[in-house]
Formats: sequence, C-alpha cells, structure tokens
Amino acid sequence: MTSLSISETIRLLTRGERKKYLVTYDEMGFEMGVGRSGAYEGHSHLRFYDIIYSPEGVRCRCSNGRQMEGRLVVVPPRTYLGTTHAADFFFLKFCPDSAKLTLPEKVLEPLTAGSVLTYQDEADLVFPWCPFEGHAITTASLRMSGIVLKVEMGSDYTIEVLR
Repeated sequence: MTSLSISETIRLLTRGERKKYLVTYDEMGFEMGVGRSGAYEGHSHLRFYDIIYSPEGVRCRCSNGRQMEGRLVVVPPRTYLGTTHAADFFFLKFCPDSAKLTLPEKVLEPLTAGSVLTYQDEADLVFPWCPFEGHAITTASLRMSGIVLKVEMGSDYTIEVLR
C-alpha cells in the first residue's frame, strides 16, 4: 500500500499552482491529486464521481442552497456542487460505467440537483468503477477512520491518504 501525505505533497506545488494531478484518467482510468486550501467554483461532472477529502474539513453549498460540511465529500455524477471551501485536500474522480468518456467532462452549470454526501469521522463506501470504455466494472472503495482515508481502486491500487 502506498501512502500520500496531503501536506507534504502540497509543498511540491509551485507558487501559482492550486491543484496537482498525481494520476490521470489516461494513465490509470481515474484521476487523483491534491489541492491548496481555498474557495473553488461550483461545477458538475458529466460522468465522474467527485470525491474531496480534507482532514481539516470541507464546506460546500448544494444546488438547493443548503450548506454542508465534513472531512469527506462525495458528489455523484451529474450532481451540482456549489462553491466549495476546503483546507488542503485530496481529490479522486472516477467513472462508474463503461460508456465512452470524453475529457474534459466538467461543466460549470448545474445539471441535476442530486444528493451531495458528507461524512465527518467514519465512512465505509463502495461504488462501481470502470477504468476505461468497454472494460469490466469493478469497485472503488473508500474507508475513512478519523483523519485517515484508505482508497482501493479495484484490486490493483491501494493508497492511504494522511494529513
């Protein structure tokens, strides 16, 4: 299992960088990286789940205007996530089905008013994940305990995300 320290990885960003992709969809069939503390504009993803994790917390506004907060935020595909304020964070994006995916697939307008989920201390979640068009669907597992997040993408990639 690989470990990733959010704070140590953030130190590697250049002065002007807000986010850094450590894994891209073309390489592994999912996107993963870190982002600096700050406010991020509202958006939807056409096909990706959007996972945001910060041990220090994330505040977001949903399409219905409700404010939510937690350490782990799960945004299903086509669900609008309003303006988001996060401390330094880890992000993960993946597609749950095997249909053709065209990048970029992020849009700034609301698509649907789906349910944004937040978790504060504990979470044990499993989602369908398809790494590439036409591949078999497998799973993406997220387990948060306190301030540690363990991510398993299928049976081949496991990472523990630390502060």
